[in-house]
Amino acid sequence: RRCPIKPWTLHDLRRTMATNLAKIGTPIHVTEKVLNHITGAAGGLVSVYQRHSYRSEMKEALRAWEKSLAKILEGEIVPNAM
Repeated sequence: RRCPIKPWTLHDLRRTMATNLAKIGTPIHVTEKVLNHITGAAGGLVSVYQRHSYRSEMKEALRAWEKSLAKILEGEIVPNAM
């Protein structure tokens, strides 16, 4: 019997989380903080001068992701594909 799940990597989990955080309305700068990801927008001068940790925003985003993931696991909603 063949496994229906395609091969995946840990990076696929990060992509799935980022995609679904966007789906539930998390601002991109918060998602990037959650993933510890730095883009051109968050690099350079912003990374030097902007020192806000976004800790409470990340906590809120992760709680929302937890609720969304629970609904996915319970079959209530269909996730975006990896």
